[in-house]
Amino acid sequence: MCFTNNVIEQRANKISEEIRKRTIYQFIKAVSSSGSSPFNTKVILKDSHGVLYSVETNLNGLRFATGELTYKAYKQIQMKETVQGFGSFMVIISSFLIMMWALARYMGI
Repeated sequence: MCFTNNVIEQRANKISEEIRKRTIYQFIKAVSSSGSSPFNTKVILKDSHGVLYSVETNLNGLRFATGELTYKAYKQIQMKETVQGFGSFMVIISSFLIMMWALARYMGI
């Protein structure tokens, strides 16, 4: 079974374009992924004091670019989502391991 990431690419590029149109900062450049079909993974923005900000092309990045979030709040939300994702992954893996162990005990292996 082949999984296409075309939807992910289109979403990232669409949000990158939204950031470009709606940002309150100066849009410097979009950073593309390296692969067979590159898509925008990050956007570099610059404020009026010359400070550069690197934000991912997701809804939180768009919220920062439009001024809804500070950079500190943006980074905190990104970290929280990363920890939650890792935690969810660990729970799923642990559940599979417990089920495999229980099945092995049941089968007498």
